[in-house]
Amino acid sequence: MPDDPATWVVRPAVGKPIDNTQMYILDRSGQPVPIGVIGELHIGGACLARGYLGREELTSEKFIPNPFSQRYSGRMYRTGDQARWLQNGDIEFVGRVDHQIKIRGYRVEPNDVETALEKHEQVREAFVMAREFGPGDKRLVAYLGTDPAQAPGVSELRAFLATKLPEYMIPSAFVLLEKLPLNANGKVDRKALPAPDSARPELATAFIAPQGELEEFIGAQWCDLLRLNRVGSRDNFFDLGGNSVMIVQIHHRLKQHLQRDIPLIALFQYPTIDTLAQFLGAQDTRATARQQSVVDRATRQRAALAQRRAVTTQR
Repeated sequence: MPDDPATWVVRPAVGKPIDNTQMYILDRSGQPVPIGVIGELHIGGACLARGYLGREELTSEKFIPNPFSQRYSGRMYRTGDQARWLQNGDIEFVGRVDHQIKIRGYRVEPNDVETALEKHEQVREAFVMAREFGPGDKRLVAYLGTDPAQAPGVSELRAFLATKLPEYMIPSAFVLLEKLPLNANGKVDRKALPAPDSARPELATAFIAPQGELEEFIGAQWCDLLRLNRVGSRDNFFDLGGNSVMIVQIHHRLKQHLQRDIPLIALFQYPTIDTLAQFLGAQDTRATARQQSVVDRATRQRAALAQRRAVTTQR
């Protein structure tokens, strides 16, 4: 079913098809989509070109048979643009199909994240892309054009986006720039965008170094997965760019290190190093107390059995 129009991100419409031109918005199986549903824009009609000069392979890929045309030789052009029909018959451009990003199994349209970020009063412009942080580790990174004197903090940006986007669409890292670099065509120059810094981001929480062996171990695992050079004892894992997949990895490492079972939900309930360490310490204390109780009960049972045997022997 189409989304509720009240929830749509508002973008400029590109209007209606001109005379002798047909526009089709199709899903991945080549079927027309309902009003409000995003699909790939296809163009047919008398204005259609014959193909790309000297590029037969690209022509056959982009200029395909038109199953909706009554002409035997009818063709249509795959634009590679994402669009949707509006209720007034206009077409709204959404983004490029080849700019879609797949993050942790979810398909993300960067334009939606950029539009949400640009609603923040301290963000002039935004550009979102995926970057490789390691083999198979692809994450969203947001580049923001801001005033250095009034740049928003990472915690503030995450809290702002959490009210507008699902968790998987919130970038793992934010890079604040005075101005986004542009190429000769006036578009954002992807190659000129710097990689996210490995330094701990500026958070609302002041930095306090992890204390004790357990906190230091947890902190080392966070630094490894988050690709940061340091994390604070009271830093929130998700504010640092962590996600549910990383939580599972932390959980596995903790179980191996402590050699005992740990409830996975606890890592979501205690997202800071100090609170997680306190929980694990209390859990260990309870486990030790239960073990000692079992030992004491067994000792008492053995003593009672020995006493009964002694009484029986005396008789």
